[in-house]
Parts: sequence; C-alpha cells; structure tokens
Amino acid sequence: MVFNVYVRVKDGNIPIHARTHKGCVIKVPSKTKELSCYLNDIWPEGTTNPAIFNKLLEKSSIHRDNYWVAFGYTGSGKSYTINGLLEELLKFFISNPIGISITGYQIYNEKVYDIFNGNKVLRVWKTANLKITGLRTVRVVNIKNILLQIEQYRRLAKTNMNCVSSRSHAVFTIVC
Repeated sequence: MVFNVYVRVKDGNIPIHARTHKGCVIKVPSKTKELSCYLNDIWPEGTTNPAIFNKLLEKSSIHRDNYWVAFGYTGSGKSYTINGLLEELLKFFISNPIGISITGYQIYNEKVYDIFNGNKVLRVWKTANLKITGLRTVRVVNIKNILLQIEQYRRLAKTNMNCVSSRSHAVFTIVC
C-alpha cells in the first residue's frame, strides 16, 4: 500500500527546505536537534477543497482502493477538509451509470453509531477483520441529503479548544 502525506496549512505557512519532483522536505526545530520531514506536498493557506480533491484524485487514480485520512489538533480543520473532499468525491462519482452507495459510522465514547440510520448503535466484533453488523448502506441520489444527514448525526461536544468539536472518528466507505 502506498502512503502519501500532505499537509494543509490553516493559519500561517510552513517553510519548505527543499523541493523535488515527488514532494518536499521541511525542517522542524526541536529542543535537541532539527528534524527533517518528507511530505508529498503542502497546500498553503487558502487552498480550496476542490483544488485539494483534484490533486488527491490525480494521485489516487492509479490505485483501486484509496484511503484518505485527516489528522490534526482540535480545531485544525479536519472535519471541514474531509466534508469538503467527501462532497467533491460524491459529485465526481454521482454520474456513474451503475450508481454509488455510501456507508458511514462514527466511533464516539467507545460505541459505534450508524450515521445513515439515525445514530443506531452498531454491534462490532474484533476478529482478524473488523465486523460491524447492521450498518446501513445508502444509495447516493442526492448529495445534499447525504451531507445533511452527516451534519445532523455527527456527534459534537465542547472542548477547551473548540466549542463544536466532533470528538468522534468517522469512517465513510463509497462503493461504485
């Protein structure tokens, strides 16, 4: 499996030490020494979700299965980015004559909830593979309705750094 690492800058910038045709190197100061880090690219402040989507699509097109993961500190824009990319991805595939479907669940306070089934608690078994029973698959007909369901059922809770943090992990699977 190929891993590409991209950074989206919300505030400020990240100085690039060196750039190659495959990516860039940044230097991160620490208390004891300077650390070098290789990134496939940095999206500067102001980069739009459609621009990020097009770059990811270009890089993902050579692989059958793709996984896009966002991580960062509270309030850094993970949900904003993932929701924007999900919308772009659904727009891209909606014209597929076979159709597309989506599942979505969130892990919140150690329980798993079905986002597209009114936050129904799901049963999960941890075997060699993760098994989730009762997860609803929804055929994508109207993108706005899908995004509204996600917005309606994502759990939100206040933290010291963000008054509307999801405090959950969401997993969406799109099948064409």
